[in-house]
Amino acid sequence: MVNTSLHYIHRTEQTDFFYPSRMVPVEVTAKSLGSAFDLRIAETYPAEIGLHDPAAWLWITTNPWVSDVHIGPNETVTMLYYAFTPDIPGTYELKTEIQYADGGEYSSYQDLYAHLVVEKSTATINNDIIAALQALPLSGHDEVRAVDAVKSLQTVMSRKITVRTDVEQNIHDILKAADSLRKVTGADTSSIMLMLDGLLESWESRWYSY
Repeated sequence: MVNTSLHYIHRTEQTDFFYPSRMVPVEVTAKSLGSAFDLRIAETYPAEIGLHDPAAWLWITTNPWVSDVHIGPNETVTMLYYAFTPDIPGTYELKTEIQYADGGEYSSYQDLYAHLVVEKSTATINNDIIAALQALPLSGHDEVRAVDAVKSLQTVMSRKITVRTDVEQNIHDILKAADSLRKVTGADTSSIMLMLDGLLESWESRWYSY
């Protein structure tokens, strides 16, 4: 029986939410427990989500994205792809439909689901960092450095993204803000730095996917 001979895992990163504009690894693993099988795996995804196939180094343009997979006896096959989260808060469902070949026809076996929760947009995260910087009880050189960081992040907020170099400029300005923040010694800025790191990674992922 197929249901006693195959095992599937559909996994994303173990977290409650994801940053916007982030490459999230999704893994589908099929394991034969004794027999050989031909499988058909179809990934259905929301229009807001981009899928990237690292094996082919291509962005997926079909929806659903269908792959035919042969599994030998006692063999494990893993299909890895990346889901690119949108810069829009929401919950996004990925559906994996698994079928197996039976007498020349494919029969449904199992549907798997993964949910990607994006809590905030990059603009909201950017504003949260600015608010946190402005709330720091600073004076003297520390206050000037915090103001410099805020100015860099305000530049990010006001820049229109039309070409890839605009994304590069945002990355540069976020790095400037981080450099200014590192020089602040009169207050604990570790939580703000973590937010900056997350914002930077989102823009770096956007640059990669542009």
